Amino acid sequence: MWGYPDTGNSYYASKLPYDKWYSLNNTYRVQNNFLESITYAILMSIACGIKYPYYTAIAQGCYIVGRFLFTLGYTIAGPNARIPGALLVDELSSGGLAFSGRPLCDDQTLG
Repeated sequence: MWGYPDTGNSYYASKLPYDKWYSLNNTYRVQNNFLESITYAILMSIACGIKYPYYTAIAQGCYIVGRFLFTLGYTIAGPNARIPGALLVDELSSGGLAFSGRPLCDDQTLG
């Protein structure tokens, strides 16, 4: 009967039926996940966009689609439905990390 996640909002939890409480907390989890990842996404966009503006714009479009899938999946169908959006966002994050150092390294010569 009791479920995860609870963000410590016991005042609201005592006033809601279980299914509404669960939906509210899933929505809180989506918001917190977005706030945790948006800083990284913005910084990687700036770092990659210096040298590769076209590819960065495409990647950010895909990031927006991934966040949309993540949000819809998590809020409508529960935590297991967030996986397609999460995979897309995670792959873009890994690619952003790989490309963020390239503008700094490409113009330097070794030796």
